[in-house]
Amino acid sequence: MNPLTIFAFLFELGVLVLFHEFGHFAAAKLLGVRVEEFSFGLGPRMVRLWQKGDTEYTIHWVPFGGFVKLSGMEVGEENIGPDGFNSKPTWARMVIIFAGPFMSIMLAFLVFSSMGMTVGFPTGKATNEVEYIMPDSRAQEAGLQRGDEITGIIIPKQSMEAKRRYPINNGEDMLKAIHGHPNRQLVLEVNRKEQYLLIGAKTTAVKDKSTGKEIGLLGFIPVQHLERQSALKSIESGFKQTVGIIQALPKELFNRNIADKVGGPIAILQETSHSVDRGFHRIFWLIGVLSLTVGLFNLFPLPLLDGGYLAILTIEAIRGKRLRPETQQFVHTVGFALLMLLFVVIMYNDLMRLASGKTLQ
Repeated sequence: MNPLTIFAFLFELGVLVLFHEFGHFAAAKLLGVRVEEFSFGLGPRMVRLWQKGDTEYTIHWVPFGGFVKLSGMEVGEENIGPDGFNSKPTWARMVIIFAGPFMSIMLAFLVFSSMGMTVGFPTGKATNEVEYIMPDSRAQEAGLQRGDEITGIIIPKQSMEAKRRYPINNGEDMLKAIHGHPNRQLVLEVNRKEQYLLIGAKTTAVKDKSTGKEIGLLGFIPVQHLERQSALKSIESGFKQTVGIIQALPKELFNRNIADKVGGPIAILQETSHSVDRGFHRIFWLIGVLSLTVGLFNLFPLPLLDGGYLAILTIEAIRGKRLRPETQQFVHTVGFALLMLLFVVIMYNDLMRLASGKTLQ
């Protein structure tokens, strides 16, 4: 595994956890709840970094998550003191719980907005430079590499046809030549760091879902043309991107092929590796998508998730009184069991996908 991939993976997890937990932390502080611990990671404690006031800042051994430990948050701790979580009114506890997912969503918005001003947003147009080579593809077999610039495509003589050459000046020229010749041998004229090569590659024939016609593919992703935007336009684009993904996620999650679209730590590591291969900007794009996913997933009304706490507090607000401690404890116990089962299923799915060489779709 590329060391840069490991670094990027840990960086992503760190940013996701810190933003989410900072939401809980900041809201708790503002509303007068004592924060006992701010942790990156789960499981046994590895090290205490420092302590400021009543709060310990720590790292735990399992890096897939984090937590903020609030005073008086356990079931039955309603009278622990005025700075205890359960001593606060229902609305204040709801604000503290909601602040975590809110900050995750805000991180996604900030990432997408800043991309427009820095690296730029994809315009939907491809260039004639290779960005990513699909594993076990014709492009990989032929020896194409990331960064190769395709400057021409030759169609060798076949039967009564004459030999043809397509000059390639942009991504549109390149895709038209490749797509227009399914199951054909091509000769690619390639500029590789000012070294000019001829590379033979045979396309596969795939049916285009939009037209129903066969097109040729080699199995590589071209670099997308990026366009920088003004600050105002970038914020607008970031907002549209955030809303668009929020609208698309429910459709993806409630899909019969959900097993191919949802993954755990192993799948995230795979996607990080692909992002590192495809360029620096893809890492930040992945952080935005993951942060948005974390924020929305945590709002699901499942016990032990933020959404589960919000559901309990909503019931409390409607009833005008708290649920009995025994009921709350039962809900949390069942929720923990369900989350552990979900984690096992996701990890199993990750391992099966890894063994088969597949990636998230």
